[in-house]
Amino acid sequence: MRKILTAVTGMILAGTLTISPLTIHAEGNPYGGGWNNCTWSAWQLVSETDGIQLPQWGNAGSWLTAAANAGYATGSVPAANSIAVWSHHVAFVTDTDGIDQIYTEEGGFNGGYYEGWFSATGRGRLCGFIYLGDVPSADSAAAEPARAQTLRKLR
Repeated sequence: MRKILTAVTGMILAGTLTISPLTIHAEGNPYGGGWNNCTWSAWQLVSETDGIQLPQWGNAGSWLTAAANAGYATGSVPAANSIAVWSHHVAFVTDTDGIDQIYTEEGGFNGGYYEGWFSATGRGRLCGFIYLGDVPSADSAAAEPARAQTLRKLR
């Protein structure tokens, strides 16, 4: 997704692409609103990235409980390939420094698509994460601070 957006942005800046804003739709997305809606965006990104078509879990704040009730693993440890859930927002997590910083792709953030690093706890009440792949263990969470220091040095 990032590569496509970077290519399209470059084409727009170079004046070689003149189209109206795109609204991509995955078959079966139960949410409306396109990139202006965080639930539509999280559902869409999971479908495009993992091929998983999530059920309709209602508003963002209900996703964590609904996912747990549907059998998805949930928890409080940041992990790549998960969905971060706040009281009024959801985002697809693609990377983490293992402490507090997460890299997300999301919609509904200041009115549209956004991706980047930020503090998971800096956006209000973080409810937890819905894991779509491997579930992080307590051991992996304890080992993450060393990885985080390495990432910070590389940035």
